[in-house]
Amino acid sequence: MAVDGRWQLFEENENSWFSLWSEAKDLGCALLLINEALDDDPLPNHATRINCDAEAVAELLDRVVLEYQTKGIRPCLFISPLTYPKNLRATLQDIGFREWNQLCVMEFAGADGVKAPEPSNLVIQRIGSDLLDLWVQIFAESFMVIPPQIKEYSARARHLPLHGEVELFLASLGGEPAGCAALYSKNGVGGVYSVGTLPEFRRRGVATAVLKVIVQRSKALGNSSTILQVFSEVGPVSLYQHNGFELRYSKSIYLLR
Repeated sequence: MAVDGRWQLFEENENSWFSLWSEAKDLGCALLLINEALDDDPLPNHATRINCDAEAVAELLDRVVLEYQTKGIRPCLFISPLTYPKNLRATLQDIGFREWNQLCVMEFAGADGVKAPEPSNLVIQRIGSDLLDLWVQIFAESFMVIPPQIKEYSARARHLPLHGEVELFLASLGGEPAGCAALYSKNGVGGVYSVGTLPEFRRRGVATAVLKVIVQRSKALGNSSTILQVFSEVGPVSLYQHNGFELRYSKSIYLLR
């Protein structure tokens, strides 16, 4: 696979976004994202941006495993087309890691935005700090966040308004809160994150309408690319393809057995 020069910016967007929800530890040849309060979730707990000499792989992996296991977190690595050295996958398998899932990195490629119709009683708004608790509630219910972790998400979310790159969105259908999303803009890339819909409002056009608003907003902010990342299940990938996003590359999530 030929590597696009923009992919580094895509990865930086994601790493910066998850750094808002985790503690970031830079090892020089790898970036560790750590949040002990969310210890069962690989998104805020993984090693990424791995780039080292082949001879240093074993030492690096020993350090990564130790960092996470010391905190009671299952070691996890994200392997992208930018990861180096290329023998890393084989080394991971040799020491007991397995490929758990893949993340599809998709970029909006529709020139005129998402064109799908939306319900007439749907309202999507950018929110301020006054509605942060509601945003977290919708996010938690959409993604089945367990109660002990909601407190951590709420605490982290309170700092989001301090970051000018972050914009949060709430969708309401018929006056009832129905969905949420976030746009994180950095270095000309708009990253779409946390696109969630409450179970009772799914398959009613909420997510599509949210994407339409966010794509338009990302363009208005001057971003040259609008991206998102989604697990490789067919349904979600198809949804985003239907709404103008195209697959750019995939990355593997490796977990220690």
